[in-house]
Order: sequence, then C-alpha cells, then structure tokens
Amino acid sequence: MMNFFSFIRRIIFAAIFVVACENVSAQSVNTDSLSKLLRSLPRDTQRVNVLNKLAFAFRTDPQTGLGYAKESIAISTEKNYAMGKASAWNTIGIINYNWGNYDEATEYYLLSLHVYDSLSEWRKKASVENNLALVYSKKGDYKTAIDYNLRSIKLKDQLGDKSGIAKSYLNLGNSFYEQDNLPLALEYGNKALTLYHSLKDSEGIAKSLNNIGSVYYSRTQDDSALLFYRQAQVIRERMGDAQEIASGLNNLGMLLLDLGDMDSAYADLSRALFLRTKLGDNEEMAESDLNLAEYFIRTKNYDDALGVGISGVLISEKIGSRKFRKRGYELLAKIYSLKNDSQDAFAYQKKYSDLSDSLANENNNRQLLEMQAKYESEKKDKELLRQQSTIKQQDLDAANRSAQQKFLFAGIALLLFAVIAVFIGYRQKKKANEEIIAQKKMIEEKNKDITDSITYAKRIQRGFLPGDHEMRSALNEHFVFYQPKDIVSGDFYWLASVHTTPKNGPSKNVVVLSVVDCTGHGVPGALMSIVGCTLVNQTIKNPDVNSCGDALNFLNRELPKNLKKQTNNEIIRDGMDMVMCAIDFENLTLDFAGANNPLYLIRNNALTIYKGDSQAISGSDDLEKKDFIDQTISLEKGDCIYLFTDGYADQFGGSRGKKFKYKQLQEKLVEIHHLRMEEQKSKLENIFNNWKGKLEQVDDVLIIGIRI
Repeated sequence: MMNFFSFIRRIIFAAIFVVACENVSAQSVNTDSLSKLLRSLPRDTQRVNVLNKLAFAFRTDPQTGLGYAKESIAISTEKNYAMGKASAWNTIGIINYNWGNYDEATEYYLLSLHVYDSLSEWRKKASVENNLALVYSKKGDYKTAIDYNLRSIKLKDQLGDKSGIAKSYLNLGNSFYEQDNLPLALEYGNKALTLYHSLKDSEGIAKSLNNIGSVYYSRTQDDSALLFYRQAQVIRERMGDAQEIASGLNNLGMLLLDLGDMDSAYADLSRALFLRTKLGDNEEMAESDLNLAEYFIRTKNYDDALGVGISGVLISEKIGSRKFRKRGYELLAKIYSLKNDSQDAFAYQKKYSDLSDSLANENNNRQLLEMQAKYESEKKDKELLRQQSTIKQQDLDAANRSAQQKFLFAGIALLLFAVIAVFIGYRQKKKANEEIIAQKKMIEEKNKDITDSITYAKRIQRGFLPGDHEMRSALNEHFVFYQPKDIVSGDFYWLASVHTTPKNGPSKNVVVLSVVDCTGHGVPGALMSIVGCTLVNQTIKNPDVNSCGDALNFLNRELPKNLKKQTNNEIIRDGMDMVMCAIDFENLTLDFAGANNPLYLIRNNALTIYKGDSQAISGSDDLEKKDFIDQTISLEKGDCIYLFTDGYADQFGGSRGKKFKYKQLQEKLVEIHHLRMEEQKSKLENIFNNWKGKLEQVDDVLIIGIRI
C-alpha cells in the first residue's frame, strides 16, 4: 500500500508541474532578471537590496532563500548598512516560520524589530510586529500574540495603514479563536471583513469570510459555516492563490465530512493535499494527510487511512510539530486497532499518551510558575546549593584523577579526604532535604488556605442564587442542573417575581428568570458573576426597564462603568452571554431576549429554537452596541422551556474526544422531555458525566428546565 501511495504522489507531482507552469514561468521571469542584475553589481548597498528581493522571492525555497539572505547580511555588516541586515533577518524569520522552526523565526524577527525601532522605520516595525504575533500564535502563546497585534494596530493607526489594521484584526480573531473565545473571534472577524470591504481587498475579504465560517463551525452552526466557507472559496478560486485555495478546501472538506457528504469531502480534501504538496508547506501537508486519514477511517478504507496517516506523522516528526504528531499518533493507534493489529495500536497509543502527558506537564508547569511567583527567591537558593554541590563534585573528581599518579601513601590520604568530603556532603544533603520538606509543607499549607478561602467564597456566591423554595414557589415543576468546573463558578442564574408595565399592554405579574455565562470560570468567573448579579438586581428597581430587552440594554450600558480600563490601549474582554425571559403563567405568554444564547421550547415532541441577538453584554465601551430585541412566545400547558449556557455542548468526550455539540443536546432534550423534571435532570447529569469520562470538565455547566 505504501508503494501505491508513492505512485499516486508521483502522479500528483507530475500533474502539478503541468498546471503550475504558467505561474512558475511568471515568477522565473522576475527572479531571472534580478539574478542577471546581481551578476553586474559590486559589493555595495544596491547589491544588498537586490539580494533581499531575491531572498524574499525564494522564501518558500529555504536553501536558496537563506543563501541570498546570508550574503546580504555579510555585505551589510561590511558596509554598516543596518536597513539591509534588518530586511534579511526578517526574511530569514519568514523562511523559518514557513518551515515550522518557530523559535528560530522568533529570534530573527526580534533582531529585525530592534533595528527598525532604532531607525524609526515605523511601517516596517509594524509589519515585523505582525509577524511576531503570527509566530507566537503558532507557539500557543496567545497572550503575547495578542500583545504584538495590539502594538502593531497602534502603529498602523498612526500611519493610516487600514490594510495593515485589517490584517491585525484577522490575527486577533485567530488568537481569540484558538483560546475558544468565540464571541471575540467573531467580533474581530467581522471588523476585518468590514474594513476589507471598504478597501475592496478580495484576498482579505476571503480570509475574513473563512475565519467567520470557522467560528460558526465551532458553534456547530453548520449551515452558516458552510455559507461563509463557500463565499470565501468563490473569491479564492477567482484569485488563483493556491495556498489560500488549499486552506479553504481543507475547511470545506472537514465540514462536509461531518455533514456526511463523503464524495464532496473527499474531492475537497484530496485537492487540498494536491495543492499543499505543490507548495511544499510541510505543516499544511501534514494536516491534509491526517484529514484524509480521518476520511478513510470513516469510509472504512483502513489501508489508505494507514498510508496517509503514516505520511502525516513522518512530516510532523520531521518538522517537530507536536500538535500534528499528537493527532497523528492517535489516528494511527485507531487505524491499527481497526485493522486488529494490537501491537502497533498499543505502540502508537503509548506515543500519543506520552506526548499528551508531556504537553500537559508543560502547561501545568507554566501555571505553577505563575501561581508560585512568591517562592522564586527560595528556588534561587536551591539552585545555588545545587551549583555548589556540582562544583564540589567536580573538585572531588579532579582530586581522584590526581591521586592515581601519586604513591600509596598519598592515595590513602586522598581516600581519607574523600571520606570526610562524603560525610560533609551527606550532612549538607540532609540539611537541604530538611529545607525542601519544610518548604513543601509551607506550600501545602498555603494551598490549603487558598482552597479554604475559595470554598468559603463558594458559600458566599451560592447566597446570591435563588433558593430551592423560591424556585419551586415561582416555577412549580422545574429542574436546575448546575455543575461548576471549579469550586466557584462564572455561570449563575437569577429569579424574581415582579409586577411590570410593558410599553404596549396592561400591567401584569410575571416571573423573570435569567441564565448568565460570565467570561471565564473559577475565581475570575466568580468575581465577574458577582458584578453581573448585582447589575441584574438593579434592573427590577429601574422604572425604565419594562421588558427583557430593556434589561439587557441596561446591563450593556452599565457593565463598562463597573469595569474601568487601566490604559487607553487595553481591550476589556470581559462580558456576559445570557438569556432572560419573563413568564406570565396566568395568560400563558413568555417574553424573551438573549445575548448570544438561545431559548429552546419543546411542544408535542417538536423542538423550536428562539435565537437571541448575536452580541454579548460587553464590558467594553469602545464597541458599537445595538439594542437587544424582545420576542413574545405564546405558551400551552405541557410546554417544556430550557435555558442554558454553553458548557454542556462544549464539553469534550465520547470515544473520539470531540465536543458534545448543540445538535446532540437538542436530540437528548427531545428524547427525555416527557419525563418528570427531576428525572430529566438526572438523565442530563448522567449523559454529561458519561460523555466526559476521564477528561477534564472544560467549562461551567448550567441548564434550567421548566414545564408550563
């Protein structure tokens, strides 16, 4: 089968050569003319400029591109031409980035950045900051990536560089997407799309549409995702950019695979691999190989799945991509298991587990360093002790080598010295161990104090929530499934029985219920929930608030006043996704407004989704905010209403370690809605915990069900 794959790839390369001749010849004309000019130039700054143009032109051909860049640096150093070195360093960074050498890329980008900064070359500096944002995003350091993007945007704004600002908006959206902050990812995707439309930049429009499609895909809004992906692909096909076409085909192929359109999925995924092989982008080739492996697994073509799976793993190992190595090991373990090859399945499962543990340990170590910054001085003391011990051991080794050349008497004397040294070392080691034990005990006591404090904070936070008696009195038959990720939670629910006077209608008594998802979880989320709960309480005291939409608009105005910026450049990313409804049990009506979150109604075994507005309650006062819209729903006896946050649908688990997703949640609710409310809660809890299995809970979970 591997011979078969080699044969197929030779056919692909031959086909690519024919298709690409026109484009290659066009590039060759430009590089050929530069090469001819280079032969006539002496070792001066003009030669450096031509070398830098050639290096950039050959940025996808590492050997050739690096050769031109290194010659440029040598001449620039001779002539003290700082601009020439900065340009060459930036190109070397790009070459390393394309090849997956992210640490080397970072090093050369920083060298280039310092030169442009010293020369006040602001436009070039902003461009390098954008490159640094991309490489830090690839390295998984999204906080630093966001910081460099914001720096780049500030410079580009001063320069009036709208195209550069749009590019940074795209990068910011990608960083937020990788952090699973989908509201901000969508916000910056739309910002980029608006700006690119004003510039009539087709390439930028296509990238923005693609990114927005990816957000909808992650939200399991597959129809919207497919619409945006296809709009982007139409533009990319028209432009003929092979790299962008391949990226779009890959996204479309994976979405169509999830939708069950296997023929279309294979056509798009195989063409994506075809184009990426042509471009020679190793990381993208690895991704395409692994995507095709998933396709072959689902179509039960395990031999072909094994072929492309091994190809993807080999490329990932070559470029050192741990992300795709991890995915590839998992796929190969699955393929060998399906082929009943338990030995190879176990070997790759072990590789997957070892790499997963390594990545998890790195993440845990990073968090531990942040949490225990106060103990850095003690760590430095330990390091000093270790260095002293090493020096003593080196001295002892030197003494031993010298002793071999001495007489017996000198050897006996040296042996005696060694015994003394060992005894002293033992005493020092014992003392060091006692210090380590004492420090460990102190850390454990501190951790216990912190845990006790957070546990007490849980009691305080629970005091803000409506009690069971209050919920039963107001809602009668209902359930609350509330399972925080940590001790305290960023999700909360709120209840009030109020007398309200709508804008168009008579006064009436209603039960107002809200389910709220604050930014973050654990202690940060809990702090945000206290602010949110306090503001929601104010809505029923405000005479201008007479509907759920009024309440959400009030919260959208007041939240920025409670979350003040520290600097002008700081983006307030905190906010709330929520749903609020006012139920009139006497007249069987329900008024509803939502910020990103929907409301489900099940009647006669049919589920109806009432979508909220596509915006959050934002802590930023810099964003353009629209009024929230009220919706009125007529109810019938026996209707089941469900309000929830995104924690249940976003939980990873199952046999494939994927998200539960909203579609599956909808199916489960329809399946169990006829049961008593307490039984529904028990079913949902068991389904969730079985799906999660041994995986970590990723977010707070809150679902409230009501039977009318």
